[in-house]
Amino acid sequence: MSISLEVKRAALAALEIGGEVTPERVVAAARDPNHPLHNDGFVWDANEAVQTLALVRARAIIREVRVSVTYEDRTLSVPVYVSSPDKAPGTQGYVNVAVLATDKDRALLALEREIASIEAAVQRALGIAIAVDLAVEFQGMLSHTERLREKAGLPARKVKRAPIQPGEGAPASV
Repeated sequence: MSISLEVKRAALAALEIGGEVTPERVVAAARDPNHPLHNDGFVWDANEAVQTLALVRARAIIREVRVSVTYEDRTLSVPVYVSSPDKAPGTQGYVNVAVLATDKDRALLALEREIASIEAAVQRALGIAIAVDLAVEFQGMLSHTERLREKAGLPARKVKRAPIQPGEGAPASV
């Protein structure tokens, strides 16, 4: 059962101490069957929870495997596996980057997902950047990803935000 973001926001706000909330506090509260978060994706069956935790660990192991690659004058640590571009968003599956390198179309699909992840991270940081008067620089990062998309022949970002002017304050309570 999914609940609205407003209900989630209120439930998390009620768990804050000094403006901070922890996963442990959320789990403790959600154990109560009457708590609004109880049925929002938590796994309360012990056997199912063990399987879910095992999958989380398996994903972490896959992400941990890296290799050193020298590019120009730098040595980079890069993942051996990335999310498979053949899988629908939200489904799991990883592909060896060396395999992707032999298929330009699949490599571009994987690159598009990586660029989308970068854009999402920059977008999240933008709320903080506004508060410390760095919003223009973060907007510049988003503009750079748009140029990368264009150069790679990828579609433009789906969500575009209005430019933020220097000196605009932090967003009102989120």
